[in-house]
Amino acid sequence: MVISNLSVECSEIEPDLKPAGETHHIFDVSLGAHPGGGDYRTYVLEKIDNRHWKLWVKIFVDEWEPSEIDDEHGAWLFGQQASCETNSDDDLTHIAKFLVAQTWAEEPNLYGTDFSDLTLEYPGLLSSLDGLRPIQCGAP
Repeated sequence: MVISNLSVECSEIEPDLKPAGETHHIFDVSLGAHPGGGDYRTYVLEKIDNRHWKLWVKIFVDEWEPSEIDDEHGAWLFGQQASCETNSDDDLTHIAKFLVAQTWAEEPNLYGTDFSDLTLEYPGLLSSLDGLRPIQCGAP
């Protein structure tokens, strides 16, 4: 499989963003829990067509305003993380792993994200974090 036209956005989560096409659950991960909460994320792969793919992250934000987005307890929000083109769609796990790895390699440089406490919570297309952990954790 050939992957081309990679774009890594790591966009901020926004109330108006969400996948419009068919999605596939990649996995749920935790980047660390603490008494006040934690950084829990769901990653999904969106199929735009047989050659175009987008990686999305979905997180729950407590006390999101305006509250009518979901309810008074918070909201599920999405952020587009990366996109690419492929010459086939026969290996979703390869596409998912590639896009997650590219995103996680860039995110610490953009936001100072620390992946040192990364754990797999719920598997999907990917059942392991093997080969995905960034070499350098935290802000550069």
